[in-house]
Amino acid sequence: MKKNLLILYALLVCAKLSAQQYYGNEVKLLDSTVPHPTELVVKEPILGKAWLKVDGQRYEFKDVLHYQDKNGYFKVEQSQLGTGAFPTIYKLEKKGSRIDLYSRESWAQSAPMYSPGIGGAGGWTGGYGYKVKAWYYAKGAGKIWPLKMNNIGAAVGDNPDAMARVEKARKARKTGTILTVVGVAATITGTALTSKNIKEENSKPPPYDTKNPLKVVSPMFFVGIALVPGAAYFKKGNDRKLREAIDIYNR
Repeated sequence: MKKNLLILYALLVCAKLSAQQYYGNEVKLLDSTVPHPTELVVKEPILGKAWLKVDGQRYEFKDVLHYQDKNGYFKVEQSQLGTGAFPTIYKLEKKGSRIDLYSRESWAQSAPMYSPGIGGAGGWTGGYGYKVKAWYYAKGAGKIWPLKMNNIGAAVGDNPDAMARVEKARKARKTGTILTVVGVAATITGTALTSKNIKEENSKPPPYDTKNPLKVVSPMFFVGIALVPGAAYFKKGNDRKLREAIDIYNR
C-alpha cells in the first residue's frame, strides 16, 4: 500500500513539474514582458509574415526579443536587408558557460537528376525538398554568428584545446571540398558521355535494347554520384568538430 502511494506521489510530482515547466512560458518584448502565457503559438501563414499569438493577442516578431515554449528557448534578432530589417529566429540548442549554441532549420531543394533512356525516353527529373539545419553561436550576451571556421576560431582562440578541434574541422572541410569538386566534375563529365551514348544508341535502327537501359550510362556518372555522400559526410564531421570546440571552450 505504501509502495503504491509512493508511486502515485512520484507521478503527481512529475506531472506538476511538467505542468509548471509548460506554464513557465515567457515572451520578452522590446518594451515589456508577457510572463507565463497559457497560449503561445507561432503562426506561419502561406502568404505573409510569421507572427506570435500570445493569449489571443498578435505580436509581430520585429517586436519580440525572445520567447520560450514547450519546444525550447528562441531568440529573435533583427537582420538588415537593404534599407529594411527582417526578424531571424534562432533556437537555443545548448546553454554554455561562455558560448551558447543555436540552430535554424530551413528548406532546400536538391539538384535535378538525369534519368537515362533509350529511344528518346531519357530526361532530367526535378529535385526534392529537404530540411537543412544550420548552426550558430553567441559568446556571452553578444550577437549570434554563423558557426563557421573563421568565426568560431576567433571566439575560442585563447583556448589551445578548442583551437586543436577547430584545426581538425578545417582538415575535414578541405577533404569535403575536394570530394565535392571531383564529384561535380565527374557527374558533369558522366552526364555528357551518357548523352553521347544515348544519341549513338538512338541513331541505330529499332528495335531498341530496353532490357538494359543503364548500359548507356557512363561509369563517370556513377563515380560522381558516389562521391556526393562522401562530401556530405565530411561536411557533417566539420560541423560536429566545431560544436565540440565550443564544448571544450565551455569546460
